[in-house]
Amino acid sequence: MSPSERGTFPEPKEAWIDCVPDCKAQYEASRFLGAVTGGRFLQLGGKGIHAVKWLLAGAGEAWLVTPMLGEVYCAIALAKESGVLDRLRCVVGVAEEIPLVDNFFDAVHSGGCVHHMTTELAMPEIARILKPGGKFSCMDPWRAPFYAIGTKILGKREVSVFCRPLTRARVAPLFTSFARAEKTQYGTLTRYPAIALSKFGINVPFSMMWRLYKVDDTVCSWIPGLRNLG
Repeated sequence: MSPSERGTFPEPKEAWIDCVPDCKAQYEASRFLGAVTGGRFLQLGGKGIHAVKWLLAGAGEAWLVTPMLGEVYCAIALAKESGVLDRLRCVVGVAEEIPLVDNFFDAVHSGGCVHHMTTELAMPEIARILKPGGKFSCMDPWRAPFYAIGTKILGKREVSVFCRPLTRARVAPLFTSFARAEKTQYGTLTRYPAIALSKFGINVPFSMMWRLYKVDDTVCSWIPGLRNLG
């Protein structure tokens, strides 16, 4: 993509969204953050993929904070390969005690990492490091009935780690740490079957997964409470 094409992040979604089983959540979370051009963005947890994308899309600076040294090495390698290493900053630390100053970032995103955190400590920290008017987004698993059933049958995706899907109680600090917040659930009928198929090497194509989610959320919106099982 040319620099002008990158400036439309996260459109086209087929080019920017990489997590197919959670494509709808990733797209909505990215779109919520708004324009990235010139901003200072933080990826909280993960291998630095989002940070490198923001830099390619025109962010002035991107940071990664993760407790995993291997993830830092991965982020550095990705940034070097993409030609944006000079604008990447990496810090080894935890979300419960982010070792950075107040009012520092325009936006913070966490892709599938909040459910590894102690949210009553992490959420106030995220709010602290954001500039006034800054935005935070995340995409994480919810402890829905299908999660409990799926893990009993197929096992957890990550074994022997602090990994607890979000619940109403665990997400509550989001609403006390930020003046405005929203939780959206999706994929009631399709997300966990798609993940189950991937365990057997069957990966649903992006375009098909996107259409399935669209139908899924529409159908589940007709039945009161069904979206809340996503």
